[in-house]
Amino acid sequence: NIAAFQTFELNVFLSLAVRNWAREWITQPIQVKWPNDIMVNDQKLAGLLIQNSFQGSKLQYSILGLGINVNQTQFETYQPPATSLRLLANTEFELEALEQSLFASIEQYYLKLKQGKIKQLRSEYLQYLWNFRQTAIFQPANGGPFRGMISGIDKQGKLLIQTEKEERAFG
Repeated sequence: NIAAFQTFELNVFLSLAVRNWAREWITQPIQVKWPNDIMVNDQKLAGLLIQNSFQGSKLQYSILGLGINVNQTQFETYQPPATSLRLLANTEFELEALEQSLFASIEQYYLKLKQGKIKQLRSEYLQYLWNFRQTAIFQPANGGPFRGMISGIDKQGKLLIQTEKEERAFG
C-alpha cells in the first residue's frame, strides 16, 4: 500500500526504468527531467503520465502512461525540443524488439519499489536528474523568473530549488 504522500515514488521507479532501458539502445547520456520527462542532449525522448485514484489517504489505483519517440524523425516545435531513438542511434527499430526489454526494465524497477528500496531508487534518481546542482534560471507558473540550483526532491516529490536566500519547494 502506498500512502498519498508517497505517490512520487511511482514517477521515480518508472523514470529510472525507462532511462535504464534506453541505455540499451543509445550511447548518449540520458537524464530524468523532473517530474516526468526523459532527456537526451537537452531534448525530450520520452514522457510519463501517472494518474492516481485515492480512497481517503490511501492509493486505490494508478494508471501509468508512457510515450517514447522511437522511429519518428521530424517533430513539431516543442519546448523542450524532441528527439527519438532513431535519430540518436541512427537506425530504425522494430517495436517488438524494444517491447520485451522495456517491460523487463519496468518489472526490475517495480520490484525494487515493491521491496521498499525507496532510498536506493531516490539516490539513483538524483544521480540522473537533469540540471541537478547546476545554477539555472527558473520560471515558476506563478511569479517571475529567479536564479537557483536544484538541490533535491522532498518526500512528497516536490522539486527543491536553492536560491541565494532560501530553499524553495515546487509541486
